[in-house]
Amino acid sequence: GEEVKALGGSTTIPELEWQLAPLLLAHDPTLLYADGGSLKSMLALYFSILIQRKVSSDRLPPKQGNVLYLDWETSWATQERRMLRLQAGLELIERSDILYRRCYLPVADEITELQKIVLERKIDYVVIDSLSGACASDLESQETAARFFAALASLRVGSLVVTHVAKANTGAFGSAYWKNYARSLYEAKATSETESSTATVALFHRKANDIPLLAPMGFEFHFAPGTIQVKSRAVRQLAEFASDMTVKDRLRIALNKGTLSVEVLAEKTESSKVTVRT
Repeated sequence: GEEVKALGGSTTIPELEWQLAPLLLAHDPTLLYADGGSLKSMLALYFSILIQRKVSSDRLPPKQGNVLYLDWETSWATQERRMLRLQAGLELIERSDILYRRCYLPVADEITELQKIVLERKIDYVVIDSLSGACASDLESQETAARFFAALASLRVGSLVVTHVAKANTGAFGSAYWKNYARSLYEAKATSETESSTATVALFHRKANDIPLLAPMGFEFHFAPGTIQVKSRAVRQLAEFASDMTVKDRLRIALNKGTLSVEVLAEKTESSKVTVRT
């Protein structure tokens, strides 16, 4: 553990720090889950570039930080191709210098080496891609979750943990332990047409601690030879994501343009009047 500190003695309330506002907290773990092929790893790499290079893109002002990308899923060559194309899409000339490490053992099993890398390389933010490889044991177990998050916390930096949805569409992991340990939890949903050079990813904020739940956010990926451009999209304009929104999400979007009657809100959100009132 860390040294003992007194609570309640500060003269001002400490401000909440963001690594990439308003998505990624600077000192806490954020979990991102999605089906395979949902561009979650591409999105994690895109966020990493924004943080490393302090590139403010659309609605996401970053706090500059050195990023370490820990990868159990693919290879340096694959991520380098993606990185160069994303950099081209952002019109970045200089390389981002995000540190990459291909991993084979669970985080907890080589935490001493990871602590050394974070300290010596002055790392501020870590990406874990993905959780199954970073644990290599039963994700239904509370012990697995506790061991993983204890190891992750010992790095003393913020993190984005990428993972797959559980079987039978039961959520991120099929277990409440992971949701409880995470400070912020996002679900990603992607849509693209056959042979299309464009794909859209919507992020749905499923859980938050100390921060309000965000309205859904959309990212449109444009793929071209040598480049990948990412642009913001308003999820409310995308009918294919309507069924993935909670009633609260749909109500929030409906009310963006002003006050509406209960009857109109019920119609727009496909909910009952009782649900709208509560």
